[in-house]
Amino acid sequence: EGDGDGTAAALRAVAFAPTGRFRDRIRALRPGDRVTLCGEHEVRADADGPASTLKLEKFAVRDLVRTEPAVPTCPECGRSMSSTGRDQGYRCRDCGTSAAGKVDRPVDRDLDPGWYEVPPSARRHVAKPLVRGGFDAPTHPER
Repeated sequence: EGDGDGTAAALRAVAFAPTGRFRDRIRALRPGDRVTLCGEHEVRADADGPASTLKLEKFAVRDLVRTEPAVPTCPECGRSMSSTGRDQGYRCRDCGTSAAGKVDRPVDRDLDPGWYEVPPSARRHVAKPLVRGGFDAPTHPER
């Protein structure tokens, strides 16, 4: 959920040990991925003020980041280029060829868009299983 101005709100979300592969799917997320999270929201007061945590039960992958910034490869000799300093680009140590900055490199992702849930043994009794349908994207139920 956002702040109403098109930006995402920061929220601490946790997946617990009994959720098995569900935690692995959470770990496969990267900064910039767009997701919808579902679970139990807990607000607790501590010394630093109120702390808000979402105990995850399911999530939907809406959009995945498919590239990441990478050090460019020299087009002349094929070696990895070296940085010439902050905001100064990259240069090949062998042949002197230069590049303006990092390049986008494709990233292989193990996740597909759609809904993911915790296994039945970790599901709360009030959570609707994905196999019952009614979700707005493909489902990947946990068996």
